[in-house]
Amino acid sequence: MWSRWRCDLQDITLVFGQDRGRFYDLKKRAIDNLNCCGPFIKTVMTRCIHCTRCVRFLNEISGNYQIGVIGRGKDMEIGTFIKSYLFNELSGNIVDLCPVGALTSMPYAFVARSWELIRVNSIDVMDAIAASIRVDVVNNKVVRILPRLDENVNEEWISNKARYIYDCLSIQRLYFPKLKINNKLFSINWIIALELFLNYINNLFLISLEAVCGNFVDLETVFSLKYFFNSIGCSNIFFIDYINYSVDFRFLYLLNTSLIALEDSNLIILIGCNLRLEAPLILTRIRKKILTARNKIEIYSFGLNNNYLPVKNFGNSLKNFKLFLEGKLLSSVDILFNKFNLLNKIIFNQIPIFFYGMSVITRFDFLCIVKSFLFILSFFFVFVNFYWKFFNIIFTNLGLLSCFELGFLTKSRKISFKSKLVYLINADILDYNENNFIIYQGYFYNSSYIYYKSNIILPAAVYLEKSTSYINLEGRYRFTKKAITPFTHIHLDSDIIQVLSSLRITKFVKNFSIVENFFEVLLNFINIINYECLFFSSINSFFFKLRKKFWFSEPFINFFEDTINIFKNIYSKHKFLNTIFCRFLHNYYNSNIFCKNSKIMSISSHKNLQFLTSFQFKI
Repeated sequence: MWSRWRCDLQDITLVFGQDRGRFYDLKKRAIDNLNCCGPFIKTVMTRCIHCTRCVRFLNEISGNYQIGVIGRGKDMEIGTFIKSYLFNELSGNIVDLCPVGALTSMPYAFVARSWELIRVNSIDVMDAIAASIRVDVVNNKVVRILPRLDENVNEEWISNKARYIYDCLSIQRLYFPKLKINNKLFSINWIIALELFLNYINNLFLISLEAVCGNFVDLETVFSLKYFFNSIGCSNIFFIDYINYSVDFRFLYLLNTSLIALEDSNLIILIGCNLRLEAPLILTRIRKKILTARNKIEIYSFGLNNNYLPVKNFGNSLKNFKLFLEGKLLSSVDILFNKFNLLNKIIFNQIPIFFYGMSVITRFDFLCIVKSFLFILSFFFVFVNFYWKFFNIIFTNLGLLSCFELGFLTKSRKISFKSKLVYLINADILDYNENNFIIYQGYFYNSSYIYYKSNIILPAAVYLEKSTSYINLEGRYRFTKKAITPFTHIHLDSDIIQVLSSLRITKFVKNFSIVENFFEVLLNFINIINYECLFFSSINSFFFKLRKKFWFSEPFINFFEDTINIFKNIYSKHKFLNTIFCRFLHNYYNSNIFCKNSKIMSISSHKNLQFLTSFQFKI
């Protein structure tokens, strides 16, 4: 009976073992825990076996050299050379790499046991890559998010925002529809809220209606919203962002180079792109190529200097970009005439890739920069559409791609004076007019500006509370799965809009005819269609004239003359050439509404600001 509950080795040691310890050293080794990982990672360094997995991941994959091996022999220790904060967007992955539990997740520590978890496979919506994740749930509460192996998208890595954002789901949530009466918000019923919404729409002109989508809208919500507004006869549907960028072709907002094909490139040019903040999972692919490349990979950049990659920077102003196109910068002629040559691509299998970042897209002269660079590509590639495969634009918002996929327009974060009713779907506004009747449909009320300025508030479900679909930056359709059940009075965005459209047909539209309403909607789109046709026809004629002029003249002379004329025609004032590519994301952990509502992200953003201010002060 005794042997059933005790180990045999313990019994042998008790009977035949020594009664004294065999440790004769004068000093027993003790290691202090690291305090450099912020609110993300809990360290128990007495468990560490010095496998250096965390050091190798940070040095090789994420490009961070703050943690290393200190000392030799019995004094060997893993830590920071200087007491500093681990400033890296992929640092949470070292928790999965640690084999002994010396590095554990601080928010998940002592929360639940592994056999208590309900595991749900889903995707992340914090960036445009839409990484595959696994959501662990206990008692209808998300307690942990882990990466899921997907070689085509994110491999086995996720960013810190994707891993630790889940604590915001139960903080400052909107649980009931609300109505403003005498500058005070009161909870109301869903039926009353929707009928007030429809009554206000029915009494307004179609020009004065406006719908604005936020950063996390899915394809079902966008489709339902477009159907609802088109049934009314209105087409004022926008995506709110800092950019004024209207597209009609998929290659202008998706990656034309697949994520797997990034590892086959030997020449990368970054134009106003900060991969570490805008797309950290694309950065892991490029650094993987740097480590495994037999031939040396060459990376050039315009904009802020990227210290996490072996980059040769050509400058931060548009003037440097102009000099590069003219062939006046050092080694620019070698890049343009030798490395862009199509024969080199075929013989040596060198594939160039170009990335445009958000700091370029947010500029007013974005189309000028794109047209000038595409003209160079059309010069060096024989096939007409061959160079589109290497043209890539990196967006940081997943909802923007959903809006582009269904033909929405973008606008600045200002509400027009003509619009009397503004329907915001998870969108933040900066400018407010007293004449606007604002209906906010969202998740949280942490933004006091929206919460107290809205006339009607409709609570909606977050991405972990619904099964829906998105399109990622590569053009893949990604699907979320419902991990937790939302509160009783919280509904999906698409369901709210579909109920609005059905209520309008039953209550406000008599003798509803699909044919008549179709032609009413069609007439409202005529002006937009004509404008888009004129816009793209002008671009096509522009490229045709340049191409025709080039092929029947001396190539090397007219090539530089045409690139100079592009800038002279668009930049009438030379002062714009001295403008720089500004930083788009100043604080990675405070970039959206989920981060602003998360305790973990707020602590990390505070550490982030401290690091940036101290770094700039030293410089």
